[in-house]
Amino acid sequence: MPQDLSTPTVIESTRIYRTEAEWRALMAEFARWDGSQASFCEARGVSLTSFQNWRRKLGLVTRRGAGTAHGFVEVAPSCDPVWDVELSLGDGVILRLRRS
Repeated sequence: MPQDLSTPTVIESTRIYRTEAEWRALMAEFARWDGSQASFCEARGVSLTSFQNWRRKLGLVTRRGAGTAHGFVEVAPSCDPVWDVELSLGDGVILRLRRS
């Protein structure tokens, strides 16, 4: 049977509006998450784009919450006497600063 095109179909929006406090709580939960942003968002029913926009809006720049765009990250001295500082930048990239 053909569809009646004279009557518009109304689709209910499934958009959920969250407060800043709710987004902060989600970001704190993600900091403990052992997976990707995409898998976290899918598991929580959150739009990946909205999640990433809120991360930028809240000034979160690290994946696991180790630092923020306006904060500091504590660096502990290494036990290895060859290197002064060793920073793991993620994805297997390590920055080493040697004593001169």
